Amino acid sequence: MTTTTAPRRFGSVRRHKRRFQARYIDTDGRAVARNWRTEETAWAWLEWIEARRYRWPLDGLQALVAGRYETHSALARAIGIQTTIVDRAAERGLSDAQADRWAVRLGYHPMSVWGWAWIDAALEVFPADQTTDTEAVA
Repeated sequence: MTTTTAPRRFGSVRRHKRRFQARYIDTDGRAVARNWRTEETAWAWLEWIEARRYRWPLDGLQALVAGRYETHSALARAIGIQTTIVDRAAERGLSDAQADRWAVRLGYHPMSVWGWAWIDAALEVFPADQTTDTEAVA
């Protein structure tokens, strides 16, 4: 008899009242949850989050501060985090939240570190053609 296990999926989805709640642990260790009308939409959102989770290379930030912080431990002290977190980021990259937070803590805007790719990524999440409530009223 052969037993197969389902592939491990990023996050989880559970029924919550009349909706489906998608949950995952953020790169900073915080639980994130969002409610969706269908289970398929909840899983699709989790797949979208996972694909974009670590997309910012640490190299850009390290090149910008190379004269001030030569080692991962010096960079970690400047940001206020553990050295192991910087080591992990060097291997797999930074999440959007980490990239923003780390650049700002070092005195830079993320666009000055990663260029127009930072803006393009933001427009991917929040398309420019979406109207806001204030635009719709005017």
